[in-house]
Amino acid sequence: MLTTNRTLRRRRGLHNLRRKHASLLSSSSLASNAAPYYAGYACRRHCETILTKTCYAAPVSREPIAEKQPTAKPTIAIVGAGSLATFLAGALRDAGFKITEIIARDSPQSRRRVRTVADKVGAQAVTSHSAALDATVLWFCVPDREIRNAAWSLADHFVARALVGQKVGVRFALHSSGALSSRELDPLRKAGAAVASVHPLMTFVA
Repeated sequence: MLTTNRTLRRRRGLHNLRRKHASLLSSSSLASNAAPYYAGYACRRHCETILTKTCYAAPVSREPIAEKQPTAKPTIAIVGAGSLATFLAGALRDAGFKITEIIARDSPQSRRRVRTVADKVGAQAVTSHSAALDATVLWFCVPDREIRNAAWSLADHFVARALVGQKVGVRFALHSSGALSSRELDPLRKAGAAVASVHPLMTFVA
């Protein structure tokens, strides 16, 4: 609270009032017993007056406090249909993440495997050329030697959809190799996605 001239005058008045009461009580036979009580009472009453006239209470809002809404989990598209992709898609689905697409190569064997995985997690079975790429996260679960080629293929599709005005939701691209860096995903980084290497601390066998 800012100190005003009015407040300063009141403080000086309080000081003079205490001196006045002290001088009056010193000439009285009750000075020795009543002076501390009376001076304290006068001081307290004057302070109450100052506080009443110079302080104010902040307005209290009666609006109910809104509860903080939980942050929505990102949607995920899985690239690959092998052991890691199958396990990871199921684990993410069980953890409450929505799996939008399982993406695989356009071959008879890959299409069969991708349909199996997609059916388990309620996702779409697509190829790199038909993927909607509407998930927030694109997670590569393919062998190390195939990561860069898969990234190039999806980056081309990423750019092609953007050029014709189709929405692309991918913001992050991850791969699961424990031996390779995130540079394997440079094609997608150049297309505008943030990239990283994220691999589980266990092995998956066919």
